[in-house]
Amino acid sequence: MIFENERKLLGEQEYSSTDYSLIPLLREAASIRKKLGRKGYLLDAYLSAFLEAVMPLSDYEACEEGFSDATEFRDLCRKAVGQRPTDPVVREVYDENGWISSFQESSTRTELLQALCLDRKLSVFVCNFMDKWKNRIGGELDVPGFQTLYQRIAAETGEDVMEKFNLHLKQRFMIAPCLSMFLQGMTCDLLLALITEDLETNRKVFQILMDHLEEDK
Repeated sequence: MIFENERKLLGEQEYSSTDYSLIPLLREAASIRKKLGRKGYLLDAYLSAFLEAVMPLSDYEACEEGFSDATEFRDLCRKAVGQRPTDPVVREVYDENGWISSFQESSTRTELLQALCLDRKLSVFVCNFMDKWKNRIGGELDVPGFQTLYQRIAAETGEDVMEKFNLHLKQRFMIAPCLSMFLQGMTCDLLLALITEDLETNRKVFQILMDHLEEDK
């Protein structure tokens, strides 16, 4: 059972199924460097470039940015329920869901609109995040040079060896990828919306949405 207990909710299963050991990883790197012989410096350069590029990519910042973007979007939805929405996606969703206006509480209308819009807006938020953070990586890492290093090493060791090594690097040093943390930040704000209780009906937003979807069948 996925949510069987507190430990599973905290992610213990994912931790136990992944090897986060550092020394075996460095031993693997040393083995690759040894295979390269006089070209061992290529592996040193590759690993150094990777570590220096990953270090500034703060998972916390990505999560915070996701929460901030979602909060700004909530403000946009709040303004939209009081007047004609200006955002085309919000306007389209608002027009398609006239039943939202039947609720007297503006906070309820806001949270309902936010929840209904998010699926259509998510790809926009993701694209904006990726564009911004790609530039950030570009400032830390010479991507073409990094790829060249990979190709030169793989030509000597075999691509399968390097792909296995890259997987281990990712598992150890990119445990929670920035995009995942960005989406988690957005999800934290969405959770706040879904558990908001409508004062008039004493129903939470997620219940109201389910009621509507049930009636809409």
